[in-house]
Amino acid sequence: MNIKYLLFALLGFFTFSNAIIAQGNPGRERISEKIKSHKVAFISEKLNLSEEEAQRFWPIYNQYQNELMENKESIMMRPNPDMNDAEAEKLMDNFLRMREKEIQIQRHYIQKFKTAIPPRKIAMLYKADREFKEEMVSRIKDKRQRKG
Repeated sequence: MNIKYLLFALLGFFTFSNAIIAQGNPGRERISEKIKSHKVAFISEKLNLSEEEAQRFWPIYNQYQNELMENKESIMMRPNPDMNDAEAEKLMDNFLRMREKEIQIQRHYIQKFKTAIPPRKIAMLYKADREFKEEMVSRIKDKRQRKG
């Protein structure tokens, strides 16, 4: 294992650990910490972040992820087959507002990311984020298939 990769993983682990709330299910928290640590290592490697870039980048990225999560959590209404047309209209309006806010958040953080890493790495960030999510979905599917 590359020492640089390990340093980024540890940096990310400690950064994310501070953000985790002490309440809740300890097992879930452990899993969440492992996933976040893996994500830090994955993205750091994909972006080929220097130590200096990583120190500037990760606090901004953590803020970015928190804002995205808060935005998604602000719209908790879920579609169901028994909803009436007014509820469906409200759901669609809320969804569109959430997506518009997400774009505003992304625009804002692209500017902040530019203070930490070059634009080419910012462009690669979105690809690395998507690849990480795809990898996690694939791992979950594999785990479920082995159980069932």
